[in-house]
Amino acid sequence: MDKCLPPLLVAVFINIAGFSLILPLLPFYGQVFEAGSFGVALLFAAYSFGNVFGEIVWGRQSDVWGRRKIRP
Repeated sequence: MDKCLPPLLVAVFINIAGFSLILPLLPFYGQVFEAGSFGVALLFAAYSFGNVFGEIVWGRQSDVWGRRKIRP
């Protein structure tokens, strides 16, 4: 197994878990913690900005290291 594969799989899992599990529950967490609608909107925005900046970092790493062929 390639040593770069586990961190990549963890990053993909966190992204999918955040999108499919955490985001739909944010309004309910906002009610429990009395965050209000603006606080919940900030959480949604923070998640989106985190994804954008994370993709920029991954893209730059891809530019530096280049694409690798998948070995069978």
